Amino acid sequence: ITTLNVTLPGHPLHNGSVSRDWFRGADGAVWVETVGRGTNTSDFWAGANSFVGPPIFRALDADAAAYAAQNICGRQ
Repeated sequence: ITTLNVTLPGHPLHNGSVSRDWFRGADGAVWVETVGRGTNTSDFWAGANSFVGPPIFRALDADAAAYAAQNICGRQ
């Protein structure tokens, strides 16, 4: 599964997007890979985004993968 979030004009991180690709291994392991792209509205927001974004998305990815593994992937 792939999801794509795109910022709208007026958002501090516009013109940007975040794509999230979901994977499930043969052993049942679930993981999410997140990639952000964009130009931001200023150097300030670019720096803030680069500093704060990765740890936020790593935590979100881990939580989402754990939820999917427990509540979705095991269901038939």
